[in-house]
Amino acid sequence: ARPATASAFVQFDPAVLDWPTLANRRVSIRQSPHGGPSGRGLFCGPERLRKGTEILYSGEVISDTEAQERAARDGGADYIAQLGYRDDADRVDGRTFADAIASEPNAEGRYVALEAWANEAGPGCMANENRQSPNATFAMKPFGPDGLQAFRVLRLTRDIQPGEEIMMRYGSNTPNKGVERSSSAAAAAAVAAG
Repeated sequence: ARPATASAFVQFDPAVLDWPTLANRRVSIRQSPHGGPSGRGLFCGPERLRKGTEILYSGEVISDTEAQERAARDGGADYIAQLGYRDDADRVDGRTFADAIASEPNAEGRYVALEAWANEAGPGCMANENRQSPNATFAMKPFGPDGLQAFRVLRLTRDIQPGEEIMMRYGSNTPNKGVERSSSAAAAAAVAAG
C-alpha cells in the first residue's frame, strides 16, 4: 500500500502543504556516512529549516505484531517507527517510501523519487540515527474531526542549516525488541549506548 501524501492531511491542517518534501526541495535525500547499507540520509535543502518545523514520517501503518514479524524477517527494524507510547502501539513502516527512492544518486548528488507520489509524501523515514546529538525528535500530530487519530512527524529541535543532515534518536521507538541481532550490530549498539 502506498503511503498517504501530505495533501491527504490538508483538510485537518492546511500547514501540511508547507512541510518539507522532495517536491518543494526544502529537503533532499543524499549520501550519508550514517546511512547504513543504503548510504542515504535526509538533508536540509537550500534554505534553513527553522526549529519546530515538522516533517511527515510517511509509511504503511502496521500492528506491533506485524512490525515484529517484519523485523525478524528483514533482519532489523529499519524505517519502522512506533506510533504511540505503549509497547503494543501500531507502527509506521517507512520502507514503502524508502523503496520508492532511487538507490543511486543523480548528477546533483540527490537520490530522487522513482514514483511521483513519493515527491509529495513525507520523507521523515529517511532520517538517520544520531544518539549523541540529534537535531530532530519524534512527535505525534493529531488529526481528524475528533483529534483522536495521529500521524508521526519529525520535529526539528533547532534550526538546520542548508546541506546539514537531519538526525534522530530512534531509541526504543524501533520494534526490534526481542529480535536477535548480529554480534557486530549488537557490539556497535552497546558501544553507542555507552
